[in-house]
Amino acid sequence: MIIVLMFDVNYAEDSNEIVKAQVLNVNIKQQGDIKMKIVRLRILEGKFSGQEVTCEYLPIRYLGNNYELEKGKKVIIGTDLDANGKVNVSIIDMYRVEYIKMLSIIFLICFV
Repeated sequence: MIIVLMFDVNYAEDSNEIVKAQVLNVNIKQQGDIKMKIVRLRILEGKFSGQEVTCEYLPIRYLGNNYELEKGKKVIIGTDLDANGKVNVSIIDMYRVEYIKMLSIIFLICFV
């Protein structure tokens, strides 16, 4: 388990990539009862590394994808090119590898 956690794994299929990004800014756009978040991201890896992109994120209560997005947090995103060559992104999950590594180290210290 520890060996697997030491490596960041990227999955790629065709022109789509699943990569790590950092949240730069979050703005909330209210439409009636719905709060849409406009998230500015910097892509940290892959062929679009270094680019800043904007995406819309709709948190849904009571589902697993209701993430608290704040400046500086890292997320996993899916990237794709549209017909015009513009990069489209969508937030897939929070980036938790650092937390899992820390918990693994604590676990090892406690049981050794």
